[in-house]
Amino acid sequence: MKKCVFAAIFTALTVAVALLSLLFPGAILLFSLITTVLFTFVIVLSDTNASRIVSQAVIAVFYIASVFVFNDPVPGLLILAMFFPVGWAVGTAYLMKRNLNSAGAMAVMFGAVFIFAVFAVYALFTVGNFADAAENLKNTFVPQVESMLTEAFSVQSEITDNMYLYSVSTIASAIFSYIPAAIAIWYLFCSAVSFSVLRKALKAAQEEVSFMGEFSDFRVSRAGAVAYFIASLISLLTLGSAVGTATLNFTGVMSVVLAYAGISLVNYILDFKNIPDILRRIIIIALFAVGILPIGISYLLSILGLVDSYLNIRERLMNSGH
Repeated sequence: MKKCVFAAIFTALTVAVALLSLLFPGAILLFSLITTVLFTFVIVLSDTNASRIVSQAVIAVFYIASVFVFNDPVPGLLILAMFFPVGWAVGTAYLMKRNLNSAGAMAVMFGAVFIFAVFAVYALFTVGNFADAAENLKNTFVPQVESMLTEAFSVQSEITDNMYLYSVSTIASAIFSYIPAAIAIWYLFCSAVSFSVLRKALKAAQEEVSFMGEFSDFRVSRAGAVAYFIASLISLLTLGSAVGTATLNFTGVMSVVLAYAGISLVNYILDFKNIPDILRRIIIIALFAVGILPIGISYLLSILGLVDSYLNIRERLMNSGH
């Protein structure tokens, strides 16, 4: 009963903060991140299928309300897509006793399914076919996403026209150039933050969290590294095509994941070498600040994560004893 009360409270907070993200578009990323964390707790605290359905139905009320208030279905749908898949995935990962790797993968996969389902419904009930629906989405969603990113990061999209991750490009088989990569990176980032906050809260409540693992345990599997190499090769051989666009976006996302794994390894090494916590945190925060930017140090972190996927440096350090 106590969990249901908390679930109801977190559901109300989720809807409230999600509405704030609509009212204050300049802070949309911050509010969406907070909403994701809150919705993660909604899933975890809803301890029966019935209560989970009710909580998620209340979240749907947010979207319906946004349509009536703003007279436009797009803003509410964008916000829903930003927090719902990640919150559901991370909460479900905890209930299934999975670690951060699984939570991030589930967030990206569920997010892709969620977005495709919305796209399919949109195509079915508007123009009736995927090609025209994709063109409409290009003209409807892309400008809003660009505006959101421009306002959030205070950059002009014209400056970054040639950067695949942020560039403005024409539609290629319903695959938008930078949007899939940006969404996937957002899902992974939100998964890590939500997972960390959830772990700390549950640990403080004396719940079992050992299966969740630590941030310093995160690493990319060898299969993921092989997929990265293959996608990189395909993207070089198919530049300018729909396949090239898709694989280029995949390698962009994987580069960030590998950089994240590299930061995780650095965190582990600093802890292994008994570096003071305050200094270790300063170093890790500094690495996070530049780890997803397309500059030299992010590439070095990606290479570190890639090397670790093959050599398992943590295990070698433990076996060496120093």
